[in-house]
Amino acid sequence: MPHRPAVTASDGMLRTSRVERIRQWGLQLSRLAPFLRAPGKLLYQRFLSGFARRLREAGSSPGAWLKAYFAEHAPVTFVQVGAFDGVANDPIHELIVNRPRWRGLLIEPIPRAFERLKENYAAYQHKLQFLNVAISDRTCDLSMYEVDAKGLALPNWAPQIASLNRSHITKHFADVDVRELTVPAIRLGEALASAGLDAVDLLVMDVEGHERQILEDFDFDAFRVRVVLFERAHLEKDDESDITQTLEAHGFRCLSFADDTIAYRPMREASLRFKTRRNGTAARSTGVARK
Repeated sequence: MPHRPAVTASDGMLRTSRVERIRQWGLQLSRLAPFLRAPGKLLYQRFLSGFARRLREAGSSPGAWLKAYFAEHAPVTFVQVGAFDGVANDPIHELIVNRPRWRGLLIEPIPRAFERLKENYAAYQHKLQFLNVAISDRTCDLSMYEVDAKGLALPNWAPQIASLNRSHITKHFADVDVRELTVPAIRLGEALASAGLDAVDLLVMDVEGHERQILEDFDFDAFRVRVVLFERAHLEKDDESDITQTLEAHGFRCLSFADDTIAYRPMREASLRFKTRRNGTAARSTGVARK
């Protein structure tokens, strides 16, 4: 089923985009100097309206929104937690395949899905890393549960709902057998460090209700995260509210789609935040107080 945004992503983007700021400056200038109105309008229509159109179209799906947000930002480093096979209902598959400068880390805990993930991205392994682990708020072994179809006629999305919570399976399919498997789990920061990543432009999560535990344990500023996309369809209302508050406390703005939420930092605000953090870290490490 296609995503239908509850609050259009383009509304949020237009308020903060570079194009909108230029347009507002142009309008203010034309009020002060009316003779500039005609050439200013021509300039906007010729050079800037194309980007504005992409932003208007970005409300159709999370993938389209990401395409618009990162249109002028390359390269892009991404991390996808719960990547499954990299194809089925995947919001960034097209961007990974079609954007040569998109590089990242794909994490999937279920062994069968992980093997298909590597097969589906075999032609792109030069720019991808793969981890066959679960992500949680602690390092340990965890029990995961998945549908044991045994030839049953189930929807094609049934294998995608593997979860750390057994009841997550049974609430979708009350009469199916549930297979339990033990998987290694690590914290998200540890996963990024093991992949040699110190900055992440985009974090994508589809972990069937385990999002809050992971996000509350993660240092967004340390890894300079710009955008977080997570599935909210399986979250309890309290968990969704807690996640939103956590993200907003780190300077993100949240947009709701039918099944997903995108939290983003406007480009300029993110740059200033990261610059301030780097300067502060440098001052602490050298023992020199900055004025």
